[in-house]
Amino acid sequence: MRKIILSTLLMFVTAVALLAQASIEPSTASAEVDADAVDVAAKTIVTNNSNKAESYRWVRTVIEMTEGWETAVCDKNLCYNPDIAEAPIPFSLEVGEEGILDAHVYPYGIEGLAHIEISLIKDSNGEELARGIYLFNKEATSTLEVVRTNLLLYPNPTVDAFQLSATVPVKQLEVYNAIGRRVGVFNYGRGDFYSIADYPRGFYFVKIISPDNKIVGVKRLQKM
Repeated sequence: MRKIILSTLLMFVTAVALLAQASIEPSTASAEVDADAVDVAAKTIVTNNSNKAESYRWVRTVIEMTEGWETAVCDKNLCYNPDIAEAPIPFSLEVGEEGILDAHVYPYGIEGLAHIEISLIKDSNGEELARGIYLFNKEATSTLEVVRTNLLLYPNPTVDAFQLSATVPVKQLEVYNAIGRRVGVFNYGRGDFYSIADYPRGFYFVKIISPDNKIVGVKRLQKM
């Protein structure tokens, strides 16, 4: 019995020590999001609490997010594109050093909410050291009803132009680049092609506007 108790105590102490190696503060961060905002961040700080310099990676998990929104992560080194869910490059912290680990959302004119979680991973052995929770409008819009429509951009990816297939009335298409700047506006016509031949390669977001000037959807478009 004594051996079992000592073994259990050792496991507990080891687990506490592991979790104490790094922290994310606050453990739950929140932010209010206006639908017209370009970029909203919920901010946290990672601290290296160990006795030596360490390198870390992160893994983002979307627990809940309104259709049409996008989310991305910024760490000490870089701000990544929304399609990056795991840090491709580790970031390092010296003993006691702090670094940011922020979750961003891009609402593109759509009312909504998001619940994002980010796990902090020790790069040397892949163990999870801490987890941050990021809430956007989570309480304020918990009863939000999101209208879902059948909208399709094709071809996607494209090299020069795209079309829109829609089951709802559409007036206009607005094209935004990856940093939220509007770079193009097209009047919608069924079967029309919309040229982006002169646009740089990369990801864009197409905001779809109804005849009564409401946003009925936002779709990602890749220019090759």
